[in-house]
Amino acid sequence: MRWQEEVTLITYEMQWAVRFFVRKSHKWASAGEISGLPVKAGPAAYAKRQYDMWKQIAMRANRAFSYINLAYKSPL
Repeated sequence: MRWQEEVTLITYEMQWAVRFFVRKSHKWASAGEISGLPVKAGPAAYAKRQYDMWKQIAMRANRAFSYINLAYKSPL
């Protein structure tokens, strides 16, 4: 019984992790648009790299979790 509870919790934690990574990517995607001011090239490039990094982490984690846990439901 305890083992099944752990499997259920781990499955949810996998989904939460992927959602966190996606949320971080969205935060960086909108990083310069909040103030309404034009964004300089340097900070815009940094925000784009951060967005790409978090998006890749989300996609890789999602792929790995799908492979190792058959009960995992992708939030993507």
